[in-house]
Amino acid sequence: MEASGRPILLGLLAVAARPLSAPQLIRLAAPLGVSPSNVKSHLTRLVASGALRRTGPSRRAEYVPSAAQESVMDGIRARLLDKPAEQWDGPWFALVFRPPSRRGARNGVRASLWFDGWRPVADDVVVRPA
Repeated sequence: MEASGRPILLGLLAVAARPLSAPQLIRLAAPLGVSPSNVKSHLTRLVASGALRRTGPSRRAEYVPSAAQESVMDGIRARLLDKPAEQWDGPWFALVFRPPSRRGARNGVRASLWFDGWRPVADDVVVRPA
């Protein structure tokens, strides 16, 4: 299971902590399995939904999170920088669930779980370190 393009693009912008152009986002998203056409499509949709703001001229436009997304960006950055108080002692959490029957809903649940650190071991089982 791969994460969808939207969380990947928002994550890249959170890590970069500066405006990025479409070509920069395309290069950064490629190793994560997001095609150039998907990056462009997601950028268009994220701007239309108000999650991103587009600045600059057409050919050299840059993308930044909107003011409404800034709390989400702060949360992503905090999780990336947060050091655990103690060493991990090896236990895992497992979540067994019945995926929704509709593909769109199923993909949404899987993308959300992926974003929260869960990784699949079967179609209906995900795990993460405790």
